[in-house]
Amino acid sequence: MAKKWIEYVVLLLILGCASKPGVEVPETVKSLENVTIHTPNAEPSRQIVLDEEVTYEDTEEVTRGIISGNVVVDSRGRVYIPDFQAKTIYVYNADGSYLDSIGREGKGPGEFQMIWRIRVADDTLHVLGYASQKISVFDLQTMKHIHDMKLSISEEMHQSPPWLDWTRKKKLSYKPIDFYVRSDGNYLVFFGDEGVGPMNNVEGRTYEVSLYDPTKKKYLKHDLLSFVWTGQTLTDQEEMTVMFRVPYKRSSRFAYSRQELIHGWTEDLLFKTCNEEGEYQRAFYHPNPEIPLNVEDALAQYQDPGKNIIRAIRNDTLPETWPAFNTIKADDEHRLWVSVFTDDPKIYKWWMLDAENGELLTRFEWPREKRIEVIKSGKLYTRERDKETGLEEIVRYDIKM
Repeated sequence: MAKKWIEYVVLLLILGCASKPGVEVPETVKSLENVTIHTPNAEPSRQIVLDEEVTYEDTEEVTRGIISGNVVVDSRGRVYIPDFQAKTIYVYNADGSYLDSIGREGKGPGEFQMIWRIRVADDTLHVLGYASQKISVFDLQTMKHIHDMKLSISEEMHQSPPWLDWTRKKKLSYKPIDFYVRSDGNYLVFFGDEGVGPMNNVEGRTYEVSLYDPTKKKYLKHDLLSFVWTGQTLTDQEEMTVMFRVPYKRSSRFAYSRQELIHGWTEDLLFKTCNEEGEYQRAFYHPNPEIPLNVEDALAQYQDPGKNIIRAIRNDTLPETWPAFNTIKADDEHRLWVSVFTDDPKIYKWWMLDAENGELLTRFEWPREKRIEVIKSGKLYTRERDKETGLEEIVRYDIKM
């Protein structure tokens, strides 16, 4: 009887929120089980101050090229920065001094052709190569290579994925494009095709998630999860060029926190959580802060747009509003950091949410050009461009709340 009474109260709260003037909760949200629907214009419970502390930049020992993929930080506060040109990962101590490098260019064990994604798990660094379709693992105490694992998929496999046939018919080449290290050491491997050849194969693409056992070096399951592909493509018909990750296009976003995968589609501030087995757990939703979109604001997202970008955006049918959000990041305190669009095309408003129920903890405005990479151990790390040299640097800020 008590359980039914609690369910009745929760239903009343949901319906009450949905019935408030000016608040429309999508049916897809209301139909979810175990969903928390927050009221609009919620006020944060905390204030935040970010104090700049350390810059990780070129030193006498190393001159970096373009940063590729993502940046990670280990439990000692050491920072790992992949270099696109040098095909290596530079390691910095917490104080900003240069420590070492990991890997080098090549096709052999522990060598890279294209560093795509890196992750830290305990005292190991895991590096995904896009061209080689392998993960290389390194010991972070010695910085030495441990082993490699091939992740490529073929029809000859004992257990091929169910999506392999239809993706090949659409002339798609699904490859590992992202991964997370589970608590048991297995990988959640994300497959997709980030390239666009013929434009008629853009629609219907997905992200497919498989489970890989690095000790047995084989896939355990291929149909763990499936998500809508970003679809963030824009074509300049005059020069037949394709642009990717167009800021105003809707897309899938992911974060991983405490053995849970969090997914959001940028159309709404709705975030769904699955456990490591791919089973839905819960969701939370905030009403969208709708920000009108115009051509000039869309162009302002590009630092120096070429004539093909300008022409393609001006010829595109733009949505009436920006997406509900742009990026999600999970920190090590089970909080979700969400960048929300504002009226100023150069500013994001970042929301910090409790990853358990979506409660708004704090929010702050932040320049879009200072891209937030990592939040860990009370520190926030950004990718920023030095105004004098034009080179990208990683900057650490202390979080005070």
